[in-house]
Amino acid sequence: MAEKIIYPHHERHDESESEVIKQAVASYNERLKVLLAEIDEALKNYQRAPKFVELIGEWV
Repeated sequence: MAEKIIYPHHERHDESESEVIKQAVASYNERLKVLLAEIDEALKNYQRAPKFVELIGEWV
């Protein structure tokens, strides 16, 4: 889990940095969701492949 970083007074960061990081994390999370969906679809297709090979074998 992420922890809030407490900067010493002389190392304060601008609040806009936090917003940029939040946006980057949200964007990264969305890309991971898309990648997960693509991987799930590929795995389903991989699992279906033997059934198709079996069906083709019956037709030949």
